[in-house]
Amino acid sequence: MTKRLVQWDLLRTIAMSFVVVCHTAPYLGPIRSINTNVAVAEFGLLCDPVFFALSGYFAIRPLKVSFGNYLFKKFRDIVLPLFTYTLCVLAYNLARGAVELNWGSCIAWCYNIITGGYWFIPCLIPFLILAPFLEEMFSSLSEKTIGILERLVYIAAIWGIAISVIAFSSTRPSVANIAWTMTALLPPFVVPGGYFVYFCLGYFLRRAEGHITSSQFKALVAIGLVSWIACPVLAVLGYQRLDPSYLWFPATVAIFLLFSRMEFRGKRNSVAISFLARHSYAVYLLQYTTIDFVYGHIGLFSVLDGTPTLPGIERLFLQGLAVLLSYGLAVLIGFAIDETLVKLAKLGFARIARLFEPVAGNLN
Repeated sequence: MTKRLVQWDLLRTIAMSFVVVCHTAPYLGPIRSINTNVAVAEFGLLCDPVFFALSGYFAIRPLKVSFGNYLFKKFRDIVLPLFTYTLCVLAYNLARGAVELNWGSCIAWCYNIITGGYWFIPCLIPFLILAPFLEEMFSSLSEKTIGILERLVYIAAIWGIAISVIAFSSTRPSVANIAWTMTALLPPFVVPGGYFVYFCLGYFLRRAEGHITSSQFKALVAIGLVSWIACPVLAVLGYQRLDPSYLWFPATVAIFLLFSRMEFRGKRNSVAISFLARHSYAVYLLQYTTIDFVYGHIGLFSVLDGTPTLPGIERLFLQGLAVLLSYGLAVLIGFAIDETLVKLAKLGFARIARLFEPVAGNLN
């Protein structure tokens, strides 16, 4: 296992733990009049752009197989586990009476969870389909052109931050209207499509590795970390961000730069990180269920219910414990399902896929 792989495995693992932190934030309750639900969620939501950038970092690469085989592999590794876990969670909810046992209710529940709670996957799939074509386009760009493009997108993000903060902080509607009018003439989104820009960012960050000077590294990391800290601070003050937030772009760049220079020594740590990273997808598909289970049992004692029933320090300790339990339980259950049901589903799919090899060949 290379050092770089361990670094990105660690980033994937930490980002997934932030997903759990975001979805458990409402249970903590206010501390010293601070709305922790908003603050914690906004701080942890950086996991969304980080995951899209990580996906682009690894997906936008030259094809080593035919395009048809590439699509089959993506279906096997992404869509098939999604179906498997959706059915497992559905069975659990049927057993506890949360979903009625009829076709209409089951289909509606599956639709809602896939398009709602699992929104990341339907959003990512079109990007993955385009990834080989994006690599062919991006690889033809010269280093000079890429440098101009990177600066353009980064400046656009900073421009969006400045305008949105000015519009938010202004007490005069006319100033806010002027600010938003300026974004219509000079749009802060150079590349439209929301999270698509973060998917593409992963490729450019990988290509920029080793070419960033020490002064550039320090400046980009400083701007990014300040932007990340500003996310919860501005949110508590009432700042209404877009989705994705302008603040996330420099913050995501900073996180990737920091992780690109990490080094790991020690096989045990690498093995543990790799294990957690391999089951991060399972954690994403199970964390709603494990959060509901863990906090449902704690809620029986009215300990963590979103109200200040206990002093802040005690609630923070219990919140941390509940987050770890929710995450750890998802890892354990995910490991069991990955090694049994998902493996069986993939074996069955592989047999079926062999029947369609002639069809896949037509896509070459």
